[in-house]
Amino acid sequence: MNNKDNNDNNVSVKSVDNTESSESKKVAPKKKTKISLKAKILKALREYKSELKKIVWFNREQTFKSSVIVIISVIIVSAFISSLDYIFSTALLWLGKLV
Repeated sequence: MNNKDNNDNNVSVKSVDNTESSESKKVAPKKKTKISLKAKILKALREYKSELKKIVWFNREQTFKSSVIVIISVIIVSAFISSLDYIFSTALLWLGKLV
């Protein structure tokens, strides 16, 4: 048992002293190469084109069905908001008459 404890505690630690080596090796920082504006624009256009190829477009029937769903949803939500607006404005006018 004592032997096992000694094996676990025997850890060798090496000290690293980087102060001496960093002072002796002075390396100039690497300069980044500048990319021209034309190259950046061309790269962006190539990436844009590749992303457009990944898009799965709906057919005419799916587009029509989705559009109908959106239009019906907009009508329902606008009717709900309009009714709330009417209720609250009527309530505020009624409260104004009490005061």
